Amino acid sequence: MTSEKWSATVAALIVVGFTASFCVHPAQAQMFARPQPYRMPQRVPMPIPEYGMTLNCTPGFDPTDKNPPRNILVDVQVNDAGKPWKMEVAFDLRNGERIFRSRQYDARLTDDTSVAAGWTGTRFKDPRITMAGGVFADRNDNWFYREKQWKDGKVEWDYTAPCVPVAD
Repeated sequence: MTSEKWSATVAALIVVGFTASFCVHPAQAQMFARPQPYRMPQRVPMPIPEYGMTLNCTPGFDPTDKNPPRNILVDVQVNDAGKPWKMEVAFDLRNGERIFRSRQYDARLTDDTSVAAGWTGTRFKDPRITMAGGVFADRNDNWFYREKQWKDGKVEWDYTAPCVPVAD
């Protein structure tokens, strides 16, 4: 190998190594990815336990957010037939404030069969903004919470956050 090719190869490896060392974790990269349809390796929704469940989810990191969420809490309650009848989503922000989606949107449960439990709603302060959110499990029984927001019918953002069940 000539010294010119060797220098080019070393330079390429340095750039690749430098770039790789500053990459965002794949779970957080979802927040910055272009919106895609639900293409996670989902399966038929895993049933929610008969007593309901609470998930603690890790949101993606947005460097432009001055008060980013530290975690997302998703609480799902089920009826005697095992169907979700109540779902609450709360964001704990870095400044200590807790934001509830039900206070921002006229949230109502959906019958979307691609998720174990889901909601959709129109923002109270701006009816041009709609949002949908839902919990689902992948083939390895890992839980996720996904939210998608539209303004005037166009997707503004879409992200998926990995979750872990909270023990009672």
